[in-house]
Parts: sequence; C-alpha cells; structure tokens
Amino acid sequence: MELNSLSVICLVIFLVVAVAYDLATHRIPNWLNITIVCFGAFFQVYLAGIEGLFSALLGLVAGLCCFLPFYIAGAMGAGDVKLLAAVGCFFGPLPTLQAAIYTLIAGGVMALITVLLSGGLAALARRYYAMVCIYIGTGKFFYQPPQSTDIAGMKLAYALPIALGSVWVLISRDLIDATALQKALTAVLGGF
Repeated sequence: MELNSLSVICLVIFLVVAVAYDLATHRIPNWLNITIVCFGAFFQVYLAGIEGLFSALLGLVAGLCCFLPFYIAGAMGAGDVKLLAAVGCFFGPLPTLQAAIYTLIAGGVMALITVLLSGGLAALARRYYAMVCIYIGTGKFFYQPPQSTDIAGMKLAYALPIALGSVWVLISRDLIDATALQKALTAVLGGF
C-alpha cells in the first residue's frame, strides 16, 4: 500500500462525500465511485509505478469479491460494493481485506445500535416468533418478510461503516494520527 499524505487526505474527503450522499439519499453515486477509482489508481501509479497499477487493480478486485456475496444475498446495495472496491484502488489487496473486516464490525455495531435505539427489537422478535409458531403448527417453513417500517426492512447507510473501516486501516498503518483525528472530530462535532 503506497499512500502519501495527499492521497490519504483525498481518500478521507471522498469517504466523507460518500457518507454524506448515502445518509441523504441511501445511494452512492457511480460518478463518485469512478472518481475514487481514478484517483486511487493515479496515486498508486504515481507512487509505485506499474506495480502500483497492479496493486490498485488487485485492491479493486478484492473489494468487489469481499462484498459481492452480500449484494447477491440482498443484504447490501451495489453502491456499497463499488465503494469498497473503489477504496481498494487506494489500498491494494491486503489492506482492502482488512478494511472489509473492519467495515463488517462497524456495520454490525451500527445495526445493533439502530435496532436498540429504534425499539425494533420487539418487532423483530414478534416476526421470528410468528414464523416459529407457523412452523410448529404446520410443519412447513413460512418466511414472513419484514415490513418497510420494521428494522429488518430498513436500509442502513453502509458508506459510514465503510468509511470507518477504511479510516481504521489508515490508523492501524500509522497513516493517520489517531490523536490528531480525535482533536479534529471534537472540534467539528463541538459545533453541533
């Protein structure tokens, strides 16, 4: 993973834009993902030559392979898959796998917090209880899909966990100073 301070700043800015779009629209635009791919490949080539280009391409493929099964299963949107793949162009393959793991951890925590704060745990329990009762009574499995108002039917803005997972990689590789990041976040969030 070849990154300098300018490439780290660009990546963080792109992640902030992706999170803002996803929170506002529940979509991550293709133009943004394409821009991230182009900048990631550019920085990799600039910093490491042809090896950087291969690293960027392998990172893109790693990002696609990590989240494509979730998209196929209907658990994640295509924009989320493309966002991790785009970030992979900055990271290369191994840090992209690391970012995917951190993203899944952050996404799980975010989903749990969302369920607890929305009071959706009771509705989720009722839905599964009804499915179990039907199975016990009839011997047949009947899937009761969630309502759009149920927590299980809600869409999460997954750009946020992807951004957190990516920043976690940057911090773990000493590309971002965690103390400076904490001070910056405190200054920004202090205004709210």
